[in-house]
Amino acid sequence: MLIVARVVDRWVPSSLDWHERLVRQLQDLVPEKRPPVLLHATVSLLDNYLYFHLNFHRLCASLSFSGVEKMAANLEELHRSLAKDLNSFTRFLEMHHASLGRFLCSEKYLLATSRETSA
Repeated sequence: MLIVARVVDRWVPSSLDWHERLVRQLQDLVPEKRPPVLLHATVSLLDNYLYFHLNFHRLCASLSFSGVEKMAANLEELHRSLAKDLNSFTRFLEMHHASLGRFLCSEKYLLATSRETSA
């Protein structure tokens, strides 16, 4: 998703809540560039995980097994929804931006990007 934000949108959020802002950015249509990458239903499923991620240190003392169990139970549905959305976006790239799609999926680009994000 960072690759789409960087290459297609040409903007990646950099604030403390960049994960949440990235998800919201990818939910939006970017006219003449791309359709939404993530549908509203997928973002709704992601919301609890984003909240947990952003507030982990504050929530640690009050974590309950049932709360974590509930989040874990939704992982399969979230995975299916993410896969569906990303497959749809991949088809869009293949149909409308074949060279961009090949570039984004190229081993050389993915390797360079993974080095940037891990640094």
